[in-house]
Amino acid sequence: MSILLQCRRVFPMPWFRRINTGLIGFVFVFFVWTSCNTIFACVPVDFFWNRTIDPNAKGKCLNQEAIW
Repeated sequence: MSILLQCRRVFPMPWFRRINTGLIGFVFVFFVWTSCNTIFACVPVDFFWNRTIDPNAKGKCLNQEAIW
């Protein structure tokens, strides 16, 4: 994202700004999607960070290797 923002300052051509803006939007949407997908990959959500929350609770996670 920082490289795209720097290129936006350096290259002021209108066609480049349109492509750059599209790429910035794509990178931002990808970041939000990946973050949500990572956080909500486990039920309950806390199970993602701490696998020993409650031994009686049946926490489940998606296959994280397949997601990444």
